[in-house]
Amino acid sequence: MRFAVKISTLLFIQCMLFITGHTLAQINSDGIPFITNYSPRTYAASESNWSIAQDNRGVMYFGNSNSILEYDGHSWRKIDVPCQTYILSLACGP
Repeated sequence: MRFAVKISTLLFIQCMLFITGHTLAQINSDGIPFITNYSPRTYAASESNWSIAQDNRGVMYFGNSNSILEYDGHSWRKIDVPCQTYILSLACGP
C-alpha cells in the first residue's frame, strides 16, 4: 500500500513539473523573456531603486536613493526631491 502511494505521489509531482516546464507566458518567439536591464549610467542616478509605480499613461516611476526617475519607454528624466532622501514608496494619483 505504501509503495502505491509513493508511486502515485511521484507521478503527480512529475506531471506538475512537466506542465509548468512547458508554459509560454510572457516569452517572445525567440524564447527570451521581455526584460531590459538598464545600468545606472544609462539613467544617471544611483544604482539602488527602492520602489516602482506606473501611471495611467504607462509611464514608469522609480524611487531611487536620492531622486525619482521617470521612464516613458524612450528616455529617462530625473526628478529631484527636497533633502535628497531615499524614495521608499511611490503612488500615482489622478
